[in-house]
Amino acid sequence: MAKRVVVALAAAGLLAACGSSHKNASPPTPAPTTVASTIPASTTTAATTTTTIPSTYDVQQGDTLTSIAQRFNITVAALMKANNITNADKVEAGQTLTIPAAHAASLTIAPATGPQGQEFQLKLDGAQSGEKVIFTVKSPKGSFTGPAHAAPADGTVTTTYKTAINDPTGTYTVVVSGNQGTAAHATFVLTASTSTST
Repeated sequence: MAKRVVVALAAAGLLAACGSSHKNASPPTPAPTTVASTIPASTTTAATTTTTIPSTYDVQQGDTLTSIAQRFNITVAALMKANNITNADKVEAGQTLTIPAAHAASLTIAPATGPQGQEFQLKLDGAQSGEKVIFTVKSPKGSFTGPAHAAPADGTVTTTYKTAINDPTGTYTVVVSGNQGTAAHATFVLTASTSTST
């Protein structure tokens, strides 16, 4: 059974995280973004970020298909297909282009719930090829921001976040942002460890 959740996300200037040590980071500057998320009763959670974009764009002097695609968080191939363009190097100022709907990014965390000391896998799908993506994990005690990851051609970035045995229990929010506009978030729940020390 799945629950449909719609939340508002503070997305401008998002930071992101991966790794195993925690550092305090200042919160990002908020800007509203609508996020739709389907959370199944299973071991993963996913959140898909969507944004509204104009349906056409008038090419400006100095624009390239690459710069236009990056501006609207779409691929050059999608832009070429929507406009029947066969030569990616041929775009002229004043030309009106149809902008196809942006490909939404999604973040999956597995498992969705785990005990203190658990390692969680963070998988982002939908980043732009070559985009620098960062993960931020926001816990009840602060935030940790990991290093930037370069997205490969398929747009999938996977990393892990290892919790410590003494990390506080509760809901952790993972926020992902990229330097070409990719943004997504999802949560996981950290529960008390059931292991006993000997």
